[in-house]
Amino acid sequence: MMDENAHFKIRLSEVLKSRSDKKFIAKAELFQHRFIKFDEHLGRLKSQLATLAKNLKSETAESNILDLQLSIESLRKEIVSAERLLIRLRMNFVSYLVKICNQDLNTENNLEFNTDAMP
Repeated sequence: MMDENAHFKIRLSEVLKSRSDKKFIAKAELFQHRFIKFDEHLGRLKSQLATLAKNLKSETAESNILDLQLSIESLRKEIVSAERLLIRLRMNFVSYLVKICNQDLNTENNLEFNTDAMP
């Protein structure tokens, strides 16, 4: 998930190099914010996983089996939720990229058409 989110940020920066319209920049800032928030969420999950691993290694792990099982199940649910969030984020981002690419193609086609019509 971390790699995919990093890829999204790289792709966004690549697209930003070729676009400067205010509407796109505003939308790009929104996606950048979402990518950063997702990174923060992954950081919290990573921290929770490290804490859980530490607790599993402790000498008292045997006496806290029920607590550990609950913690594992809770973390599993949060990871599944993060995966779903990433899927939605991916779908929204890719859809937006396709939309702007189509707009660019339409603009290019209109320019070619207008150029062909010139005497």
